[in-house]
Amino acid sequence: MKKTILYIIIAILYFLTPAFILGALGAMVSKKYEVDQSYWQIDGNEKLSYTEKRKQIEELDNRGTLLDYQTYAFTFVALTTFIVATGLIIKRNKILIDKKSNS
Repeated sequence: MKKTILYIIIAILYFLTPAFILGALGAMVSKKYEVDQSYWQIDGNEKLSYTEKRKQIEELDNRGTLLDYQTYAFTFVALTTFIVATGLIIKRNKILIDKKSNS
């Protein structure tokens, strides 16, 4: 593997890490304002019957669960890109020397 290609891969991984962190933060903010705040609106709406409130609460629960999974996925990918990039930096000499000896 050429040295420039290795460093480009490392740089891309390090640039992707904050992007995934921002994605996780965006999902958490969406959950706060789209889901958590909507519970107050449903509870305060006197025009809805019990079954309509129950249905809307179930929809909000499902949306909250999906946003939680999205947050976990973004966090996992951010940690993975950071760890892989750091591992490539630590092992760069071995990677570059092994490729030179095989050529």
